[in-house]
Amino acid sequence: MTLRTGNPQNKAFTLIELLLVLIILGVIAGMTAPFFGESYNLMALRGASDDAANLMRYAQSQAGLRGLTYQMIFSGDPGTYQLRRASTAKWQKQEIFENIPAASGRAIKLPAGITLTSEKNNMKFFPDGSIEKNRVTFSNGKKSSVVSTYEQRGYVFVFSGEDQ
Repeated sequence: MTLRTGNPQNKAFTLIELLLVLIILGVIAGMTAPFFGESYNLMALRGASDDAANLMRYAQSQAGLRGLTYQMIFSGDPGTYQLRRASTAKWQKQEIFENIPAASGRAIKLPAGITLTSEKNNMKFFPDGSIEKNRVTFSNGKKSSVVSTYEQRGYVFVFSGEDQ
């Protein structure tokens, strides 16, 4: 005579097995969380420097298309930069830069934790395609990304992932 315990139709996990699986998943998630935070910070740093480089390239193309000098300003609020263009009034004796009434002219604020340092308070983009030499460094405290116009006339380069 065989003694059967339980119904063979009722196949399930015990509470202890479920708790053990949840504990293992919690430990794995706890070990990977710092890597996600560091990856997010690095992506924010790259995004900020790429956005600035793209705005510089846009300013260069607009300067050539419109025949006006454009200027990127880094001296406003800390962690912000803005694109402006020369006024079209011919009677002015010196160049006066005005705000651009579009999205490209808004003041761009950097993400939290990212700082911006520039060798100059502003840089100009001329109608002949040339760009004033400047080096802008974006940093998150651990790594930095550099947007530079020194390497080749008329080009904007991004060097990223440099350890500090």
